[in-house]
Amino acid sequence: MRAVGKYIVCKDATVEEKTSIGLSFTGLALKEMRYQRGKVTAIGGDVTEVKVDDIIYFDNGGTSKMTLGGEEITIVKERDVVIIV
Repeated sequence: MRAVGKYIVCKDATVEEKTSIGLSFTGLALKEMRYQRGKVTAIGGDVTEVKVDDIIYFDNGGTSKMTLGGEEITIVKERDVVIIV
């Protein structure tokens, strides 16, 4: 699989989030949050800041999800990436 242009392909990097008072967010609650976390599996030729295997946080509003080869992937535009870990 190869991404084109400024598109990034990533897999969900699910983590358990805890608030300062000890509340945990997992599963559906995490998927509904504005920013999601993913591990980059492919990048387009015009992507300049992100590398394969980076962990990124991206704005969930402009993404697309699809199943390819039995695996769910997320398509992200480079402009929607807000943090590279």
